[in-house]
Amino acid sequence: MATVKVVKKSAAPKKEAAKKVEAKKEEKAKPTIYHVSKRDNDGREWKVFIETSDKVIKLFKTQQEALSYAQSLAKNKNDGSSVRLHGLDGKMRKY
Repeated sequence: MATVKVVKKSAAPKKEAAKKVEAKKEEKAKPTIYHVSKRDNDGREWKVFIETSDKVIKLFKTQQEALSYAQSLAKNKNDGSSVRLHGLDGKMRKY
């Protein structure tokens, strides 16, 4: 007769997996920062984009429309998101 060994699995891999999931949740908890600035290539439109991305969310004909849209995105997010407004020279400005 052959003998069968029973091997118990340790709980360590489960704890490591749980830590990874918690770390991902903490990363996602960062508030989003929306930027409003003049479009680079033609300068005729205003763009709304997220700070960590190069992708433009939406284009607008006026700065006020772009600012209102970005503010509504930040408000609906409910995670402390904010809006940063850039002037024609590209520098941050108050609104």
